[in-house]
Amino acid sequence: MVRLEPAGKSLELLEVETGQSRTLLPAANDNLSHPQPWQEYVFFNSPRSGQDEVYAVHTRTGEVKQVTARSVGAYHATVAPDGQRLAFYEVRAQGSRVLEMPLQPAQWRTVATPTAGNPANPYADELTAREPGARTVGTLLPQDSVAGAPLVAQRYRRLPHAFNTYSWGLVQSPSGTGLNLGVRAQDVLSTTQAIVGAGFDGVERTGRAFADVSYQGLWPVLDLSLEHGGRRTVGPVASGGLDYDRWQYNRLSLGSRLPLTLTTSRMLTGLTVGAYYQLEQTQGYDLLARPSRTEVGKQALHVLVGSVAFSRTLRQSYRDVGPRWGQSLSLVWRGTPFGTGLSAEQRAVQGSLFLPGLGLHHAVRLRAGYQWQQQQEYRFGAAIFYPRSLPYLSYNELGSLSAEYRLPLADVHWELGRVLYIQRLKGAAFVDGVRGRRGR
Repeated sequence: MVRLEPAGKSLELLEVETGQSRTLLPAANDNLSHPQPWQEYVFFNSPRSGQDEVYAVHTRTGEVKQVTARSVGAYHATVAPDGQRLAFYEVRAQGSRVLEMPLQPAQWRTVATPTAGNPANPYADELTAREPGARTVGTLLPQDSVAGAPLVAQRYRRLPHAFNTYSWGLVQSPSGTGLNLGVRAQDVLSTTQAIVGAGFDGVERTGRAFADVSYQGLWPVLDLSLEHGGRRTVGPVASGGLDYDRWQYNRLSLGSRLPLTLTTSRMLTGLTVGAYYQLEQTQGYDLLARPSRTEVGKQALHVLVGSVAFSRTLRQSYRDVGPRWGQSLSLVWRGTPFGTGLSAEQRAVQGSLFLPGLGLHHAVRLRAGYQWQQQQEYRFGAAIFYPRSLPYLSYNELGSLSAEYRLPLADVHWELGRVLYIQRLKGAAFVDGVRGRRGR
């Protein structure tokens, strides 16, 4: 068995009948694992040569021999029932495979036993010395700090450390029709996340400023959002035809969501259920549905939002630009059930199908959505994917279709100091369509 001690790991032989144990390999800085007895030897994994290989120690003499010597590594040895062959995993660039070899101790190479402590590692030492933070943080190994000042345990308070700014950059909206530029913050426990920035809505061609905070230390997740921006729509009017309107809004959103992870194996399956309250104040909004344009004024919009999102996608590799297989479905409802302020209702459903592309790491996404809304007094934004490059037509009924082909172009790794880093270039070709009806 492997025993973890302050000086490292040791290998011990336990006599089951007597309960007595004796040390086969003393504690050392050697990551021993998976011991397997066979006759007068015990096989084990060890990275002492610089990569994982299978070794054997003689139970009487303590002599250690290297059993395997593969190009990338080997581990987890098992003796065949006939006692003549040894099976093990071989590590390759394409993955692991099971191999077997004859058990011939005379051909195994004798190696030295590691000693306790940390052996010299010129490669790691050189990389550590190059780290820009080493001069600020100092040494990190426990044995290097033993002689220093004693460490005092203190209670970690979440609120003073909630906003820990760590990055900034451009983020594309999940629908692919918007772009945000913001500063992100996240505490060390990953329970509080915040982002402050500005965004552009490609559907309505308007801008916004926002601040979002999400607390994930409880169940469910709590979300708070403050937003100021513009809206622009084209919709039918009571006199016939279409008319254009543009207005400003201030929005407060507060709610919770339950992100459920159902599977994390080959297929990633998740279900998210959310419920939010939104308080919205408009400026410059007209009631286009009336015969004459009427300014709403200071009337508020009290909205409840409910959503259900399900996704089941194939796990992506690092170079994949999208899932090569999968499905997703989302349901959204918005309404004003309180009987005060403006009145409106919206229902939407959207589904996606993910397929593999023609080339390596290419991906295809097919989308279809349907949206219905009652907009006699207010027009909500699109709850389904809306075609790119088209102005938003706020009909009572909308149906949209989309086909998108995505592919990787180049791994460029462009950087501008610590300010800007571009890792990959991707390309996409798409066809979008929408159809609207006035309905009832």
